[in-house]
Amino acid sequence: MKTLTFSKSTLILAAAAATFLFTGCNADGSQVVSPEVTSAQPNHPSVPVTPTAPTAQTPDTETQTPAVTEPTSKVSAALQQEYLDLLNAARAETQDCGTMGVFDPAPALTWNVRLDNAAYEHSNDMAQSNTFSHTGSGTATDTTAQDQALGRGSSFSERIRNNGYTQYRKAGENIAAGYATAQETVDAWLESDHHCANLMDPAFTEVGMALVEKEGSDYGFYWSQEFGGQ
Repeated sequence: MKTLTFSKSTLILAAAAATFLFTGCNADGSQVVSPEVTSAQPNHPSVPVTPTAPTAQTPDTETQTPAVTEPTSKVSAALQQEYLDLLNAARAETQDCGTMGVFDPAPALTWNVRLDNAAYEHSNDMAQSNTFSHTGSGTATDTTAQDQALGRGSSFSERIRNNGYTQYRKAGENIAAGYATAQETVDAWLESDHHCANLMDPAFTEVGMALVEKEGSDYGFYWSQEFGGQ
């Protein structure tokens, strides 16, 4: 689903996916826009948000970035394990993802450093540019847009390829802002149909996830979660 612009006074959730062999896209491979899902967030001084996610985008194999050497993780080993424990605990149970259907338990995800680098890039970009979208800001902190001289904000599939994750059959992204803990963030994603579907998709076997905090920004906490299946 393509990114939508959301009101900062509501809690908004959604999810994104791109694939080589995905059958859920339009016949021409174009992206599908997801409806907004909103709910009130009472008694919260800074309202968390999570946006729609672009879904069903077919990557262009001719323009994929060549594989790079193994990068250094942006996430400590302890946090990697915390994130994996939360995600895999959710995947170990049947989840009702609303309009996306009921998902049976899915195999456990493993951590991928290239995906965590893509997640960190986008969280950092949103935090530093004070933006919130699946589309990169197009500014200096949108590293992929600068590396590839895009002249626009990067897409999530461009970011994961630019970070060396190129041989995937399917990929996806969830983002969130305003939540101070990983538990709150994962719980919110599970309450959103499209985020929930991404999190439970058995075609995804690897994940990277990152948080960047920025004091003085609109939401303070910016989360990105990148999924892949090879």
